[in-house]
This record gives sequence, C-alpha cells and structure tokens, in this order.
Amino acid sequence: NIPQQISALRKALGQIQNSAPFIETVSKTGYRFCREVKEHRKLEANSSIRRAVASEWAERINSKFPDAKVYGLVHELPKIVFLGELEVSKEINRASVAIAKELRSNSTVALVDDEPNLISEPVIFQAKTVKYSTLCELRHLGTYPFTLTANVLLICKEKRMLILDVRSQKIHHFPGGYHVFGGYYQDESDSGDLRATAFREVSEETKSMGLIKPNSEPMLLLLEKTNKTFQVTFLGANISADVYERLEKSWESDEIRKISFDKLKMNLEIENVWVPSCKAAILAWLACGAPGTEENEKFGGLTPVELVSCFI
Repeated sequence: NIPQQISALRKALGQIQNSAPFIETVSKTGYRFCREVKEHRKLEANSSIRRAVASEWAERINSKFPDAKVYGLVHELPKIVFLGELEVSKEINRASVAIAKELRSNSTVALVDDEPNLISEPVIFQAKTVKYSTLCELRHLGTYPFTLTANVLLICKEKRMLILDVRSQKIHHFPGGYHVFGGYYQDESDSGDLRATAFREVSEETKSMGLIKPNSEPMLLLLEKTNKTFQVTFLGANISADVYERLEKSWESDEIRKISFDKLKMNLEIENVWVPSCKAAILAWLACGAPGTEENEKFGGLTPVELVSCFI
C-alpha cells in the first residue's frame, strides 16, 4: 500500500528519526517532498564552476592509494547524529583517567559507524562520543574505532603556494609526513559543525586564530584506512599574503611546509613523504580544477587536469 511505499522511500533517502524529513505527511491530503531539489550536472574538471570530481577520477585516485579511499565531493556540510556516550569497561575507564593526566587537553571526540549514510544529502554520520584519552586506551588495546575529522587544504592564491602541515615525528601513523591541516571533531567547541572543526584546527595549528575563515570551498569526503579516520576536507581555502607571512607552527607540528605551485609536480613525485590521504586530497583538488586559484592557473606550465594526469 501507499504508506508502506512511502516508508520504504524515506529509508532509501536516508531519513532518520528526529532529523529534518525528506517527505512529510499532510493531513487529509497525502504526502509532500519538502527538501530543496537541485540539479547536479557532470561538469568538466577545468570549468569555471569546478564543483564536481567525476567518478572516474575518484576511482583512479583510489587505485593508486590503498591506504586511502576517496568517496568524492559532497555538496552540503555532512551532519552528525549523536547516539550518546560510548560505554566502556571500568578497567578502560581507569586507564583513560591515567592517560588524561599526561595530555595537554582531553576533548570529547566522535566515534562513527564504519560507513556513513552516503545516500542522503547531506551525508549523515551516526556517532557516539568519547574522551580522547579513552580513544587512546582503546587503540593501545588494539581496537581502532572509526573516528571523524575535518581538514583544510590551505593555499595562498597571491603567493601561488600550497601550505601543508608536517606531522610530528612522535605520531604513530606517518610520522613526519606532509598532511593537510585539521584534526578531530571536538564536541565542546564545535557544536556538531564540521566546518567549525576544520577552521578551528587550522587556526590552532598555524597560530592564526581568527584570521583563516571559511568561504565556499568544495568538501571532499575520504577515509584514511590506516587509522580508520573519516575526513571531511575543505579544498582550496585561500588566505591573503599578509596572513601567509604570519603563519607559525604549533606544538603539534614539526614545521609548516610551503610548496610553490610551479614545484608541486616535483614534490608530488617524492615518495615516502606524504600522508596518503593528503596526496589523494591534492589530486582530487587538481582533478576538479584547483578551486581557490586563479581561473587559468598553471602548475609548472601544466593545467590542473594535466598535472593530475601525470599521477593517475
């Protein structure tokens, strides 16, 4: 019957309890679709809009990076639906308290399902909260739950520079590797907003509090398989030359790496210096036309698509 078909359709669209509905019931009338309808056309990677990573690019990027999985661009900011706090044993809780004493901060982070709801727009992550110290203890015990981070691929259009974080040598996964700026969603400060997470993190990691702000950067969804981290990466966040000159590394980083657009190809060719998800994000950024740069920007004489084609 019709109610059953509507129920199945709601599930297919990814509607969950207490979220904004896709289809609402109108008393004595029937049903109404109540979300904005958008037309998403497949765009050329070098078009002026530069909003879509074609599926073949994502597939080719994934074939080169077994440690990372690119899902593609998302058009709306992903949502987090919280399902309460993760319950752990008394032993894990005691160990977590001891670990917390050694940390600079012990924020509440989000543990998510192994696969987000990719059918819905926006993408929905179902999450349970846990203290970072508890996450550390779970990993120490060999349990790697999926976590959620938000990152920024930072550029300076005026200087024609890509700006990256160099991870600390003390980090377990990919120590010293080139990476985008970013980090864990923190419940105390981010209030369910992954954009707030990304730009808080980049401001902290470059000591530029309040100077780097979001604009309309496309968002890439990918998974770093090694440490089971889902990443929402804002591609091509542009900063002024003045802010560029003020950037400083934080205690979390070994240095800030600045790469000229003209030398990007040479740097991408260097093996064993890249966090795989970072290199994958850069290639995805190039594949959709290097948003944030000048309309006809060249990278050592190559267009963004020509450059990405050198690698995938």
